[in-house]
Amino acid sequence: MGTVDCLSQLPEALMLRILFLLPAREAARTSLLSKTWRRLWSSLPTESFKFRYSSFPRNCVPEEGENVGNEEILDKFIKYVDDSLFRIRSEKVKIESFLLHLPYSESKLQSHMDEWIELVTKNPVKEFEIYSDRCHAHSEWYVLPRTISVAKSLSALNLQGLKLDEITFLGHSKFPCLQNLSLSKVHLSRTTAEKLLSSCPLLEQFELRSCLGFSHLCIPNLPKLKKVEVYYLDGIVIEASNLEILDCTILSSNLELGALPCNNLKELTVHSNPTIINQCIQEVFAKFLLLETLNLDYNFSSYEPYRISFIISRHQLKSLSLSVSGDPELIEIDAPNLKSYRFSSNTVPSSLIMNASSLQEATFELHVDDVLLT
Repeated sequence: MGTVDCLSQLPEALMLRILFLLPAREAARTSLLSKTWRRLWSSLPTESFKFRYSSFPRNCVPEEGENVGNEEILDKFIKYVDDSLFRIRSEKVKIESFLLHLPYSESKLQSHMDEWIELVTKNPVKEFEIYSDRCHAHSEWYVLPRTISVAKSLSALNLQGLKLDEITFLGHSKFPCLQNLSLSKVHLSRTTAEKLLSSCPLLEQFELRSCLGFSHLCIPNLPKLKKVEVYYLDGIVIEASNLEILDCTILSSNLELGALPCNNLKELTVHSNPTIINQCIQEVFAKFLLLETLNLDYNFSSYEPYRISFIISRHQLKSLSLSVSGDPELIEIDAPNLKSYRFSSNTVPSSLIMNASSLQEATFELHVDDVLLT
């Protein structure tokens, strides 16, 4: 005698009520139960919410003769967001994206932000972005609430100008679907950053830019991680063996590229001073045998102009970009399979030797007295 699927025989109104009460991830999993559950899950409305304070006054023009100050505009903005999110207070929806851009964060606004985030994360949400500009005179650190950790359906998380406490990811928080993670000007500890990374088993792209609270970071061996962009750290340890694209700013010699277990690296961009870059060039060619794209940026204004000589010899190289703020003395390139070459500097190199028989595109940029010549 076959089993009876009692769940699929429930009234559809009750099934929808169950979908609403379930956490976002569990609600999504009901689509696997039967065709009926899959149809009901697919029937849930899809929404995208984008709130940009910078463009809000143009969308809410005061009436003629009405004098609206910053406080009044902020009140109107809060009401606008509240009204826009009213629907999801009583109805579950699939949220394609939630974007909140604010010029600053203050106590009056923070309590509303907590409520908005809690409302959004109770629903299945794919892309989540919060931007806060802390350059404003009244800026305060907004601490991302723990409710973000229940957003198991997230595929993209972009945070800027916020603070992440260790309690934010207390316990065994996991983001099983997260593929893209971007942190910019975020205040967090090294422990919190590494714990967050470890909670994203399917992470494919990671960006860390000008964050506060630590100067060294260890990026774990996430099997899906393909692209890493890390700027303004003293030391980085990258264990991601399947990494293909690395873009990094090196402030010291603590990043030993030759020690990275990234044998599949295909594209490398390094921003640093000439001394460090010249040290790492040979490490790069000895270690990364699959490397096809190399971008070297010497434009660090804190350094006096250098007389630079370097030799690049790589038969597999297909794209090369050199940006030099010093005085290029000798450039020797042996790359017979090179197809694209870009050179940018404020002076012409004294000597250029190039073996690039496959070259298809070449760009030369000369910066003279703030005038760009190409």
